[in-house]
Amino acid sequence: MSGFDGRTALITGGGTGMGRAFALALAERGTPVAVCGRRAEPIEETAELCRAHGVEALASQVDVRDPERVEAWVAEATAALGPPRMLINNAAGNFLAHAIDLSPNGWRAVIDIVLNGTFYCSTSVARSMREAGVGGSILNVIASYAWTGNPMTAHSATSACDSSASTSRRNTSSSPHAAATNAVRSPASRSSAASQSSSIRCRRSGSLTAAPLLRARGEATVSRVASRA
Repeated sequence: MSGFDGRTALITGGGTGMGRAFALALAERGTPVAVCGRRAEPIEETAELCRAHGVEALASQVDVRDPERVEAWVAEATAALGPPRMLINNAAGNFLAHAIDLSPNGWRAVIDIVLNGTFYCSTSVARSMREAGVGGSILNVIASYAWTGNPMTAHSATSACDSSASTSRRNTSSSPHAAATNAVRSPASRSSAASQSSSIRCRRSGSLTAAPLLRARGEATVSRVASRA
């Protein structure tokens, strides 16, 4: 038995990479899991892998940029698995581009997912916890280059930096309802080509010194750390 048994966890971007690793790490600890993402097939695969650990799991197609769909997802997960006790904001979008060449649509796409999506999910889950009279935790996955800077990631770094700042602000505003908010960062944990390229730049520039363990870590390591947060 662990402290996670029966405590429902919601995970955005749960179809692949870190999102799937988070889901499996929690399922191994007896946590019912609700994963969401924009593509049906990978999130259903994640849910099936979680069920193989003997826990209930729900897969839902959700675009976190849509606050109404986020509200519906949280309600759906609550009805199926019980009130949420944990949220992991893992959904992200990124591509490499020089700031001077970024289009307004490209800027908005990343901001809407990483920053606005995190806000929509966090506030919806916090309200659900409050209505159920339970406490819980919210974990935001962010990038180390939010502080160090990194070439061609102005849109992503801005989103991550603002998300980090809002982590502290939400701790202050939600503390009466016992929804603790934390953040975890890893310079080389995501599988996209953009993130792999960013990781190489981090190594070459020495910005890995900003990482707590002074080295890049993979999905499994980060998910184990986060599941204890």
